[in-house]
Amino acid sequence: MAMLESMAGGVPELAAASGGPRDVLTPGVNGWLYESDRPDKLAAQLRRLLETDAMQQVRITPEQLRPYRASVVAEKLPAVYRAGSW
Repeated sequence: MAMLESMAGGVPELAAASGGPRDVLTPGVNGWLYESDRPDKLAAQLRRLLETDAMQQVRITPEQLRPYRASVVAEKLPAVYRAGSW
C-alpha cells in the first residue's frame, strides 16, 4: 500500500523484484526493480539513480495507478470469489 501511496504522490519506487512490486512496477516507467537477496544489485540501482538522469525520465500518471484503486479492485472481487482463485 505504501508503494502505491508514494506513487500517487509522484514518487517513483525502487523495490525488490518479488511479490507485489513485480505486478505494479514497470522498470523505467514508474520505478525500478532489483533482484531480491542481491545487495549488489540494489547498490547498482541506487548508484544508477544517483549518477544518471533516470529519476527525471520517470513520470507517474493517474492512469498507471487506476488498476489498483479500491473501487476497481472491489469490482473484481466477486469474480475472484466465484472462481475460487484467491
